[in-house]
Amino acid sequence: MGWGVGWERIVRAVESIKGEEWESFRDRHRDWERDGALWLGRREERLTLAESAEWAGVLGYTAAGTTASRLGKRLRKVKKLPRIVATCRTQLSNVEM
Repeated sequence: MGWGVGWERIVRAVESIKGEEWESFRDRHRDWERDGALWLGRREERLTLAESAEWAGVLGYTAAGTTASRLGKRLRKVKKLPRIVATCRTQLSNVEM
């Protein structure tokens, strides 16, 4: 895996905010959590699309790119989403998690 906060920490941050385990929402569509984790993986961890797809359990790098891109668009449209992502980023910046 790449450098930085790590995929596991991204998943833990999203799980903490969601209040559910990754496996329970990973395959849920039209929800911000999986898309958010992929977006954070690209932004914070600098994962490639192929790495993101593998870690997230998404079928292929094209799907990973689509989901990350979709979240980027939703960040501009859904008022509460930027705060949620900012909370994830704050958790990721904490030394202990």
